[in-house]
Amino acid sequence: MNESSYILIGNKLKWTRESLLLTAKEVSQLSSIPVTTLRRVENGDKKSIEKWINELCYLYQINRTKIYSSQYNIPNWKILRRNVLAVHRGNILYLKYINKRPFPRKAIEFRMMQTSFINSYKNTSEIRAFLQKTYNWTFSYEAIVMALDSLAEEHLIEIENVKVNPRSYRKTRKKSNNILSELSLLTIKLEELTDSELNHSVTPAYDRMAAMLLILNNEVISRGNLYEKINYTNAYKNHQRSLKVLENLKLVEQTEEKPNSSKQKYRITSKGRELLNSNGI
Repeated sequence: MNESSYILIGNKLKWTRESLLLTAKEVSQLSSIPVTTLRRVENGDKKSIEKWINELCYLYQINRTKIYSSQYNIPNWKILRRNVLAVHRGNILYLKYINKRPFPRKAIEFRMMQTSFINSYKNTSEIRAFLQKTYNWTFSYEAIVMALDSLAEEHLIEIENVKVNPRSYRKTRKKSNNILSELSLLTIKLEELTDSELNHSVTPAYDRMAAMLLILNNEVISRGNLYEKINYTNAYKNHQRSLKVLENLKLVEQTEEKPNSSKQKYRITSKGRELLNSNGI
């Protein structure tokens, strides 16, 4: 199994923990896994995952075999919670942790945003009232504002008009790089595609390739600007490991016939869009 697959597994395990409203410290107390080790697991460290995945899958009540598949989606929080309660109902400490009032941001991100309530703009008072009525969680007005603004900074929700107070928010209509991230999944797909279609003499930078493809899905851009957007040095070696591989796979193409044209830019091809669409992007 390649490195990218372990990153995705780590992402799934983190998403599962947060969907259950558990902190890293709480998981450590419910298991024999130190917090620092859990962080390594969730960051995709191969050795840590292989050592601790059985214990985590039992704790979260998710299928160990299925989680290794890139096609497997973690169940929603209601199913996760039901499965956990069915097995761990005698664990008083576990019940205490999953029944506690979470931090405001977690309440919004992993409960309210999983509903259709915030598909349309809602002001802070409406959001606060929804959390109170639906989950019996009471938060201060200021705490809700801080949580919403934090989510807006990460483009998970959007503000109707930043110059108007009180502000109104809704779930973003753009694709987001959330935990089961498009970037992680696309990285794996590119690795599989490259191995099957190309006899490459360099080691492709799959994560950079995935980031480039996501950017080119939304805009036509010069090579220099593309590399700048993903914080990648625009050097020959890097080019051969990333953008050039995408070109060879016919996922992206140059806009000008003359390679050295001053107007030269890059755009995604129909094959590139098909790859994204086939993966729900």
